[in-house]
Amino acid sequence: MSYNPSYWTAGLEPRIEVLQQARAIITQAMIYFELFFRVQGGFTAVALFLILASLGTIGSRKHLVAGMLVSLWALSCFGLYSLVHVAYRYIAPFVVILWSGLLNLVHLPNTQPGRRVVNSGGALLVLFVWINIAALNLEGLGAMVGFSPLSESGSYESQFSDGHSADHPAIAEALLEQGLERGDEVGFIGYSYSAYWARLARLKIIAEIHPEDIRVFWEADAEQRERALKAFAEAGAEAVIAEPTGGESPPPGWESIGGTGYLIHRFR
Repeated sequence: MSYNPSYWTAGLEPRIEVLQQARAIITQAMIYFELFFRVQGGFTAVALFLILASLGTIGSRKHLVAGMLVSLWALSCFGLYSLVHVAYRYIAPFVVILWSGLLNLVHLPNTQPGRRVVNSGGALLVLFVWINIAALNLEGLGAMVGFSPLSESGSYESQFSDGHSADHPAIAEALLEQGLERGDEVGFIGYSYSAYWARLARLKIIAEIHPEDIRVFWEADAEQRERALKAFAEAGAEAVIAEPTGGESPPPGWESIGGTGYLIHRFR
């Protein structure tokens, strides 16, 4: 059922909102800018240099049609995603196709200066790729050891992460030791996509407060938070688990989950 589009679109009435669509396109354009001019900025600069150096050669004209067609195909796919939502994992295949088409336009004469330019450009392209890979690995290593230079401000946004750096086995073990049983249904305040502790403890997350609303929850008054927790209970949750708040002690009604920094609120 979850893979049947008609189930999710039943009853929808499509309409065109020009301002909302323009806002979506601009938002996706910023993602493309981030990808091609920041994440892959060095790669883009070297590739464009090689292409411009090839414009005056006879060989480049022979490869122009094929290279441009492949590149336009990739660009058309980027345009389709820009109307709705862009994520790196969606467009990754078309990024490869785009670079394949653009690099196909590089065709310098088989002379010593031409070979020197191609060799130097190719070495720089490989270097930029490896720098990006190293940066991603360092970022992941920092998350594993709990270090992040963006988490020093003390704000709610900086305290909550994507959950990958949490000690999930320790959280799962502590939850079972604190009385939850395998198969219990719980609520979660945080990024449940990477809440691996639930899988390890065989718990079911049936309701959640999304990361963008975490700050709203904790900054609300006691009555509003109680209404939110009541909604969890009415959904059938045995307890609510929350990501670390950054406070020295748990808020009233909450308990620490071992030494993990995570919190639990029990209903029974």
